[in-house]
Amino acid sequence: VYMGEKKVAIYCRVAGNGNAELKQIALEHQRQNLEHYAAKKGLTVVNCYEDVGYNGLNDDRPGLQQLIADAAAGSFDTVLVYKTDRLYRQPQNNHNLPFSLVSMLDGRDKLER
Repeated sequence: VYMGEKKVAIYCRVAGNGNAELKQIALEHQRQNLEHYAAKKGLTVVNCYEDVGYNGLNDDRPGLQQLIADAAAGSFDTVLVYKTDRLYRQPQNNHNLPFSLVSMLDGRDKLER
């Protein structure tokens, strides 16, 4: 399905207190996969937001807060995530967000509608 010049953002999150190098590798893996996915779908990635070391239950993440602010300002209307739980651990928190959510691995792809 051709999406045109749809502007999207990427959000990546790695939690935990583990090895910093491994967390960076995991973050890079998420981002590269999402960039490839966006390119395959013909989407324009306008920004990539990242949070390292934050739990998915914590809303007070700098990358997430900037993502929400930029979406509310109209910078993009869709966010790509590797898995839905990268954005929020509790599905009810995904409601009332100022953007559509597309999850690469969870089959949640509103772009196809």
